[in-house]
Amino acid sequence: PITKPSLAADEGALFTKTVSTKSELFFEDEDGNEVQLTSRGMVNAGVPVGSIIAFLPGSFKDGSNGTYTFRLGSANTIAAINTLLNASGWYVCDGSALNLSSSPIFAGSGRYLPNLTTDRFLMGDTVAGGIGGANSSTHTHIGGSHTLTIDEIPSHNHSVGGYDFRGGATHRIKFDTLDTNSRSATSGSTGGGHAHSHGATGKPSDAENRPAYLACFYIMRVV
Repeated sequence: PITKPSLAADEGALFTKTVSTKSELFFEDEDGNEVQLTSRGMVNAGVPVGSIIAFLPGSFKDGSNGTYTFRLGSANTIAAINTLLNASGWYVCDGSALNLSSSPIFAGSGRYLPNLTTDRFLMGDTVAGGIGGANSSTHTHIGGSHTLTIDEIPSHNHSVGGYDFRGGATHRIKFDTLDTNSRSATSGSTGGGHAHSHGATGKPSDAENRPAYLACFYIMRVV
């Protein structure tokens, strides 16, 4: 139920209103505009319970992301950020178990925050809660074998010999001066026509495949 007085011109009022079973403090001006001042219910300045946002509680020394220094909280750690934000209903998404009676999501045992501390990105989808992907992949390169065709072997010449019946000697001849005493000409053979292997190189270990990124805390509103 709403508890607030009637307002006249130039008047405002503070009043309480129940939001998701919680009594919240509101302010209303003379025109009837309401502003919620506390945030234990479902909506905090338009941010619903279950919202996950990136949180970076510090600054860099220059415009090239040089030397980051945290500015809020006592340290650049999950524990310090939780100490800073838990009172406002925000928790770092580190996979911790929560059981908060004031939370419409985590009121009960066996309920865990999403774990976004493992280099996991948020991805839009038609349904919520799905997980997948990997930050790296293993690449394997395998070399094979191949039998060369005539067109694939290097260009080369062969020695051609002729047989002389007079002396039984083998002479090297030129095609344009073929000895008339030679009965035949044979070509020497080169190459075995065997398959050969092609070596391949690769990196068998995991390879980084993420785009350039900025590390941050992901925080979730739970109450």
